[in-house]
Amino acid sequence: MILSMPKFCFILCAFVLIVSCSRPGTKVPAKFQRDLEQFIADATRLNALTEQGVNYSDFGNQLATVSAAFTIADAEWPSKHKGLARLQFRTALDQWKLVYRIWHAQIDHDARFVHSPDELTDPQLISAASAYLPDLAKKEPPVGYRSVTRALMRTAARDFSSAVAEINSTTK
Repeated sequence: MILSMPKFCFILCAFVLIVSCSRPGTKVPAKFQRDLEQFIADATRLNALTEQGVNYSDFGNQLATVSAAFTIADAEWPSKHKGLARLQFRTALDQWKLVYRIWHAQIDHDARFVHSPDELTDPQLISAASAYLPDLAKKEPPVGYRSVTRALMRTAARDFSSAVAEINSTTK
């Protein structure tokens, strides 16, 4: 059977349309993709700052930028798009915010004492940190401010990196 050129073009176009519509994965809106990329870029910078050593003020400023960028991306997040990555991003951000709270408590504590020990005693902060650092729950207060903030920075970096890997994977 020989097909005429118009029939061949119609069949070819129909085939291309069927194949392109049946591809796995959904297209994400371009604005969401840009906002997600901006969040990832800002969070990558925060992650790099924590690895290199950062002061409280710079950490707080970058955390505010990251938090705002995530709020924008999160509001547009497609419901069936990479839910695990979204959760891991939220978890990393929550840990970075907790680091900032603990760091603030340390600065406040150090300002009140001339010779201040590195001792975190606040039960609320210890409990919040224990959610991410299970071994911390086994310790008796006080625990070291610096060791807790460093550990939270590491787990936040791990969760953030896992989320980026999930975003870059080809599965839904």
